[in-house]
Amino acid sequence: MAAQKKSQQPLQAPTVPVQAPDHRKLPPAGRVLPHRTLAQLAKRHGSLMLLRLGSKPTLIVSSPGAAQEIFETHDTCFLNRPDLKVSRKFSYGGINVAFTPCADKSWRYTRGLLVKRILSPTRVKTFRSVREEETLLMVGKIEGSLNNNLESAQHVKIQGYDIPSKTRVMVNAWAIGRDPRSWDNPERFLRGDDASDRDVRGLGFEFIPFSAGRRNCPGISYSVPVIELALGGLLHRFDWSLPGGMKLEDLDVSESFGITVARKYPLEVVATAAADCHKSLA
Repeated sequence: MAAQKKSQQPLQAPTVPVQAPDHRKLPPAGRVLPHRTLAQLAKRHGSLMLLRLGSKPTLIVSSPGAAQEIFETHDTCFLNRPDLKVSRKFSYGGINVAFTPCADKSWRYTRGLLVKRILSPTRVKTFRSVREEETLLMVGKIEGSLNNNLESAQHVKIQGYDIPSKTRVMVNAWAIGRDPRSWDNPERFLRGDDASDRDVRGLGFEFIPFSAGRRNCPGISYSVPVIELALGGLLHRFDWSLPGGMKLEDLDVSESFGITVARKYPLEVVATAAADCHKSLA
C-alpha cells in the first residue's frame, strides 16, 4: 500500500514555457539564433526548462549550478549523445570518439588512447616546434600583404526537478558564460581579479567552452596552447585597426548559427607591423 501511494506521487517537472508553438510565428530561416533565444527564455522561466522539440522532451540548462549537476553529480546518467541521423553522418556511423555510446567498450579504450598518445600535455609539448613554425608561416603571409548535446539514461533529479529517462539535454554554454551572477560585465571579462581564477577546462562551471565531465573535449591540452600561440603571435607582431577609420561601435557583430556560431559577416581589419616586435615567439 505504501509503495503504491509512493508511486502515485506527482513528479516535479521543470518549467515548460512553450507547449505548442504556432508555425506562423516562426522566424524566417537563417535568422534563428537558438543560443540567444533560449537565454532570453531562461531569464523569464528559470535555468531549467523542459521543451518538446518535435516528439522528444528536451531539458534546457542555463546556469552553472545546473550544469554542474549534469556534468559532475549525475554524469553517469548523461554520458550518451542523442542518436541522431546528422550525428551518425558526421561520425561515420557513430565510430567517432565524440559520439560513440558509453556502453561501447571501444569508447573508453579509444578515448584513453587518443588522450595518452596524441593529446596528453607531454605529447603536445613535443609538437611545440611545429606549432611555432605554422604560426610564423601565418604571420609571414600577413607581413607579406602589408606592402583567418547529451541524453539521460535513467530517471534523475536535477535541482529538485524530476527528469525522465531518454530526455535530451541541451546545456547552453553561451548563456552560462554570460550569466551576470558570475560576471560583472559578461561581454568583456578581462580584469584579472574577475577572470584570473576562472577555469576553462571544465573544473569550474561558470565558463565551459570545452564542456565538462566525462564527455568533455579530449583535445583541451592541445587546443589551448595552439590558440594561445596563434593569437599571441598575431597580437605580438601587429597592431590592428578597423579599415577606413571605422569606429568599434559601427562594427556589425551579427551572428550566424550553424554547427558553431560564427560571424554573419567576415571581420575585416588592417594589420600594421609593430615597431617593437621580436622574431621569436617563445
